[in-house]
Amino acid sequence: MRIVDLTVDKEGNKDDKASIGVAVELLNSIKEWRSRAVERIDLTSASWADRRRSIQVEPLRGHIKTPKLLPHHKKATLWLPVGNFPKGPLLDFNLEVAGERPLLLRMNKHCNIFAQRIAFLATKADIPISSEIEKFLEAIFCFTTASWQELHRERRLSPEARQECVLKYLKKYPIGGFPDGQLSPGLVRYWDQKIEPIRNLVELRMVPTIDNASANPLLALRGAASISNKESNPLLLDDERKVEQVLDALIDFLIAAYRKAKMNNAEAHKILIHYASYGDHWDAIAECTVPVDEPFLIKTAEKRGLHLGEPGEVASSHSKPRGWFQDRSSSQLVVWGDAQSNHVNIRVTDTNVELKVKRLRALTERHRVVNELPLYYEATPEFIGFYDSGRKRYFRLWIDLPLRSSAVATISRVVILGLIASALIAFGFFVFHWFDVGSGTMMSGTDVAVILIPSAIAASLLLIRESSTLSTELNKASSMATAMVLAVLWVCTLVAYAAQRIEWSVQ
Repeated sequence: MRIVDLTVDKEGNKDDKASIGVAVELLNSIKEWRSRAVERIDLTSASWADRRRSIQVEPLRGHIKTPKLLPHHKKATLWLPVGNFPKGPLLDFNLEVAGERPLLLRMNKHCNIFAQRIAFLATKADIPISSEIEKFLEAIFCFTTASWQELHRERRLSPEARQECVLKYLKKYPIGGFPDGQLSPGLVRYWDQKIEPIRNLVELRMVPTIDNASANPLLALRGAASISNKESNPLLLDDERKVEQVLDALIDFLIAAYRKAKMNNAEAHKILIHYASYGDHWDAIAECTVPVDEPFLIKTAEKRGLHLGEPGEVASSHSKPRGWFQDRSSSQLVVWGDAQSNHVNIRVTDTNVELKVKRLRALTERHRVVNELPLYYEATPEFIGFYDSGRKRYFRLWIDLPLRSSAVATISRVVILGLIASALIAFGFFVFHWFDVGSGTMMSGTDVAVILIPSAIAASLLLIRESSTLSTELNKASSMATAMVLAVLWVCTLVAYAAQRIEWSVQ
């Protein structure tokens, strides 16, 4: 046969262990077999951005070390990493690999691969790792945020508020086998203080969201019990002592990795990076059949939530800060180090919105400004494109894109708002004149029509001319001002009519 299935054993049964080994091997050498990644981001509205990405893959034969792959094999079925995404729902997601449409693995298999990746690096770094830690890592990486997000609506919580939310979460979703009577505010406070070293290690690598279970492993205790119950050697968390043992084991493992990393151990450094990253992000892996001696493409498309504001203001995926004046930028998180060269193109599809090119910034995941923007970039008011092929690149970057209304749209708004304000001022002169002693001045219907009709038409055109919700969001302050001025003008007209200060001539 010219196709070899690397996901089964000799008897044709599914062999997850071998499949995970290949996936981990490809994840750890991801830059070597991806020659180029090109991503296009279209800012289509105030809430969403359309993202399309294509990855050029080199022939995989030299990157897969398995005796199953023989010289006569032209294709292989394997678990292939296809992209890195923030945790959360995939919206309008499409995947194409080598012209086919494969399916992603189930989430529990993803998390098992991530935990085995950490275990592989630990072995290379000569850091002891037990099956207990591997199971806990799998639970941390599998943590889903929906039930946790029901209990908080803030982007950041004080330690006291965080401990209170964790207590509510563990009471609502109890740890399997743990007695309810033992769970108290004091115990949760003690556990939260115990894992402070873990939180500090994560924050050295990135600014974690409040939903990041890597920074708050207490959220994964329930999952650790449920995952382990399916194994022959279950991870029992049925009392306080056993919970503290697993927390201590994780703390000791990460501190050992930190000490090795301080000694310039590359594998230990990767352990800390991947542990922190898998709390907020995940590597999508699909089972697919691909050529092993020819290059091919991985194509992904998705719709991702658009966050208006500084990167530091962007927290968990369900929270999108908005305001009246300060939200003038769009922060896009891009993968910047998963191929030999990375290319990113960002476009604004609304003709009424432009990019402030001179104020463009690139920031790390810790929201620190990079000294220089990615090399070789080209920018116009509607488009920015850049790429880099340096070996020492950040894996992900925040691209802070300041936005503004186009010059034409801004001028038209100012002119129309000025005309409407002038009409209101002119109407005001009539009102003040009416209150003069003995004044009998009246406004004719023609006067009212001349003031109101052009102003109403101009304001209506201004308010409905927005071609997308993005320009509406950017200009909501001026739109509201225009609407209010027009409303005041109409109210004054009605009051004048009721006071019999408008004379309607009849022919």
